[in-house]
Amino acid sequence: GARIDFVGWLVTSRRVKTQNQQYMKFLTLEDTYGLCEAVMFPNVYSQYGHLVKGYGPYLITGTVQSRLPGEANLLVEKVRLIELQKGELESKLQEKFLNSQENLAETG
Repeated sequence: GARIDFVGWLVTSRRVKTQNQQYMKFLTLEDTYGLCEAVMFPNVYSQYGHLVKGYGPYLITGTVQSRLPGEANLLVEKVRLIELQKGELESKLQEKFLNSQENLAETG
C-alpha cells in the first residue's frame, strides 16, 4: 500500500482493451535491483500512455499492491520520461552491459 517513486528502463509492455472498450497498459520495468511490474489503468493510460514509447528511463509514481506473498505490482499514478543526452545514454547502457557481464562471471 506504500506510495513510491520508481526509476527504471522499459523492458516490455502490453496494451489491452478493457470490457468497457478502454485501453490500459501493463509494463515491465528494470532497475539495478531487478524487474518491476506496473499497471496503467485506463484513466492513467489516457493521460500518460503516450509517453511510454521508448526504453526510457521512466520515473513512475504509484502505489504498491501485493496479492500474494513475494509478489507485488505498482499501480501507476504518474509517468515522467527522464531525458538523457546521447552521451549519458551510451554511458548508462555501457555500465549496464559491464554489470551484466560481471554478474555472469560471478555466477558462471
